[in-house]
Amino acid sequence: MPTGPAEPSFTDVPTDFWAFRHIEYCANPAQDVVRGFEDGSYRPLLPVNRDAMAVYVARAIAGGDDGVPTGPLTATFSDVPTDHWAFRYIEYCADESQGVVTGYPDGTYRPDLAVTRDQMAVYVTRAFDLATPPARYSLSDYYPLAEGDTWTINTNWGVTTETISGTEEIWGSLYARQVNDEGYASYWQASSDGLRNSGWYEPGTGTVTLNPPLLLRNCLELGYSESQSLPTYLNGSPIGVTQVTYTLVGLETITVPAGTFEDCVKLDVTFQPAGEPAERFYTWVAKGVGQVRRDERPFGGTGWEELLAASVSGVDYPQSYALINYFPLNQGDTWTYGPVGSGYTVTVSGTAQLRGRPYTTMVIFAENHVSYYQPTADGILFGGEYDGGDGVTIAFEPPLLLPNGMALGETRTMPTSLYVNDVYQGGGTASLGLVAVETVAVPAGTFPLCLKLDLQADIPPALSGREYQWWAPGIGMVRKDDRPFGGSDYHELLSASVLGVTYP
Repeated sequence: MPTGPAEPSFTDVPTDFWAFRHIEYCANPAQDVVRGFEDGSYRPLLPVNRDAMAVYVARAIAGGDDGVPTGPLTATFSDVPTDHWAFRYIEYCADESQGVVTGYPDGTYRPDLAVTRDQMAVYVTRAFDLATPPARYSLSDYYPLAEGDTWTINTNWGVTTETISGTEEIWGSLYARQVNDEGYASYWQASSDGLRNSGWYEPGTGTVTLNPPLLLRNCLELGYSESQSLPTYLNGSPIGVTQVTYTLVGLETITVPAGTFEDCVKLDVTFQPAGEPAERFYTWVAKGVGQVRRDERPFGGTGWEELLAASVSGVDYPQSYALINYFPLNQGDTWTYGPVGSGYTVTVSGTAQLRGRPYTTMVIFAENHVSYYQPTADGILFGGEYDGGDGVTIAFEPPLLLPNGMALGETRTMPTSLYVNDVYQGGGTASLGLVAVETVAVPAGTFPLCLKLDLQADIPPALSGREYQWWAPGIGMVRKDDRPFGGSDYHELLSASVLGVTYP
């Protein structure tokens, strides 16, 4: 806004009037918004009615009085006829192309009604399509640092758990210590101006510190980028300079085993510790949860991480897994398993009764074998099996439950009794553990977010064993393997047709 001319344009708006420069700007012929009165006055304290408001706004957005069109042949408002002194200005503001005013429900405009300050804010915002100020993001809000917070992370080298285990004083300030299962630690501090990282600890090497610390600033706009050169020390002795560049590149919704997190901040980070090669990666951070994904592969690296589970500020992620969502039982669905070239097919085919309960049956045609399952609100009941070759029916009482609501790392143990051809054989237990969430590649395809389950039976005298199974959401079992437990049974999904979708 210019300061205004040396000499005032209006007799009642001197150069020391509080709104002098704004009035002069609007009166300048280049803007042509206001023209004052014939006596040379502006009358700054005169209230503005809706007709005068339309004149000012119309001239402002049309580039002056000459830019305001004459208006339509038929009046839009019943109380603003075509011969009204402000007709063309009101019509211009009401035109859909401008959308500044809309009138009242009864079809009137009410031109003599005074304009209030709240209404004027609406008109100015509409007239100039004022943009919402850019959103700003404070990174200290995205990294929780409460003692006891934990994150279980799947990485390219295995699964690890990180925990805020307390505080440590570094260069005279207290930092939260985030340590993983292998003993590696990093040191963080949240403050009003951002999130600080003062370094890290490596077993066998020692403590690397940055002074000043890395600062991930608060109140960042999308696109913000910054580089920092940080003097670096190993066990207190200088070893060079660590270079860090980070850019706030966007907001994304990220789905990982721990859940789906909206509006994650995506940072592009280049990190070069003193005396070491640089690495570049994307990191996605959910507000109040922390890092949910990290990936070097877009930049030629091999490292990646994703959040499997977390407990942050008393909230657990994920809340639970419903196994029923991983075990479809739609009539006609089929799966072919086995080593390549020697598969067997399983089909959901019909229903049957077993020990007085109704079940959906899964039939293995090649072996004339039937398994009995039933979906319920609590999960999937497994009632038993029929071996057509031997004419033997095995039943569990109560049925085994593949439960909903399992958490990562949880194991459920279920007591049951075994019946063979309806003759009691003995009692025992079966257990089901949710070990991990993994991406599994088999001949039928690559399936992310598969549940890795540890199934174990100890029901003497006839049934015992243990195996891993991997279930893909909405698809079913894609792999099973008892070799880690001394067996020889390994099968994987060769092909499938589930809900009309064919794999591969």
